[in-house]
Amino acid sequence: MPPQAALLKAIEGYWLSRVIWLAARLKLADIVGDGTASLAALARATGKNPGPLGRLLRALTANGIFREDESGAFVQFAISLSASRLLRRCCDLCAKTEKRL
Repeated sequence: MPPQAALLKAIEGYWLSRVIWLAARLKLADIVGDGTASLAALARATGKNPGPLGRLLRALTANGIFREDESGAFVQFAISLSASRLLRRCCDLCAKTEKRL
């Protein structure tokens, strides 16, 4: 693999991990639950701007973590709920570690 491709792959991995981390911090999977949620509803529930939140959700969709249905509402796959819980635990652990530094 050329060095540029290896670097790009590493950057993409970091970017995706940050997208998933942010989704967990915002508790998107918990908000969507077993149903669907529109972008407007998710923006209200999280207190976030719909523009950037929509880009975040589409990145999650492009990577198979959420799905956007024909009405534009977001539905989660099984991976999103389990990932959300696991990543929230990791986020809490990282926050505790940062406080000690």
